[in-house]
Amino acid sequence: RLNAFDSEIIQEQTHFEWLRSKLSQPEDCVFLIAEARNGVPVGTIRFDRRADDVKPSLMVWWVSYSIDPAFRGLGLGRMLVELGAGLMEQSNTGSATMKALVKVNNHQSAKIFTSMCFSQTETEHAGQAVYCFQKPLRLA
Repeated sequence: RLNAFDSEIIQEQTHFEWLRSKLSQPEDCVFLIAEARNGVPVGTIRFDRRADDVKPSLMVWWVSYSIDPAFRGLGLGRMLVELGAGLMEQSNTGSATMKALVKVNNHQSAKIFTSMCFSQTETEHAGQAVYCFQKPLRLA
């Protein structure tokens, strides 16, 4: 929870209700789970679709990912973001952009998005300094 914008512990019932709500919106939420070859989950990536705040005609897929602490430092974060972004590009049929908010002290995530040619700006979110990374989705 260190890199989450709200690092407070989440109650199980609250998390369950949030997850159920996300999964009930398949047009607006793509949720993928990465597993090791032996079936052990190692991370998740989620894409939430919303209209852009500045340009409402543009759809934005907000990227959020997490790697299980036991599997960090193995390059899985970059692999997960690359594979997820590739799947989103394969299914993209209209003008859309991927965006991600990253805390300025989360150097590893910032490095991943930068290395994947996401443009970067600095802004504020939930009272914290963050980087906003964005990259247009190519049409399928």
